Amino acid sequence: MMMVKGKLLFITLVLFCAVGVSYGQFDVSAFVGSGASDLQTGFPFSENSNIPNEYLKPGAQFQAGVSAGSTFRKGGMLSWEVQAMIRRSSIRNIPLDYIEEEYKEVEHSNGEVVEALTKRVYHHDYNNVMKWSYWSISVPVSLNFQVFGPIGWKIGGTANWHLTELSEDDARLITNNASLDPYFENFTWQGHTGFFARLIPRLRLEALAYSDFEPRLILGEPNGVFVHRRYREMGFYLNVFYRLN
Repeated sequence: MMMVKGKLLFITLVLFCAVGVSYGQFDVSAFVGSGASDLQTGFPFSENSNIPNEYLKPGAQFQAGVSAGSTFRKGGMLSWEVQAMIRRSSIRNIPLDYIEEEYKEVEHSNGEVVEALTKRVYHHDYNNVMKWSYWSISVPVSLNFQVFGPIGWKIGGTANWHLTELSEDDARLITNNASLDPYFENFTWQGHTGFFARLIPRLRLEALAYSDFEPRLILGEPNGVFVHRRYREMGFYLNVFYRLN
């Protein structure tokens, strides 16, 4: 019920922007772009450094779509924009091959010499890489602040629907643990921010980073008592816009 209410609120916001707050001059554009996508438990593109036995790597992302927007008043520097895009994204997981433990002799204060574990090296099987490629539809709604001449700042929220299912087997491969019970959410809310630049009246560039607000993939015990990992989809991309009107 909360998800349905959220979708209705999003649609209402889009219609409000498109009809109620514009002064009437719409800019309609088409765009294409590319970037990188990732599933992360922490900081973007950190290779899950807080989980050393995992080796998720970002993959290529491509997108295309259309956009419509307008300033809130004629000649204003603040504008709204609604986009509809289809994305092709991917991630890679390189599973563990073996774990190597390194020991060395350590002398205690009492003079006793013992062998102690000093390093654990996680070797990965690069001949057995799992790659997951998927399609999704995104509808970003943004505010554009054109504050430095042709250069501006963009911030907003996105409704994102995955069109490709992540199978339970592939979800378990992400953590190399076949006993975990995966839960994957196809619809999530995302946030995005970045910069744009108007090169000529009809041509514009934008560079954005985005992330899920809530975890999209949750891996836990089959009984649901303990959660091992929570993953958010995140990424960055560069789009090239051409104004059609």
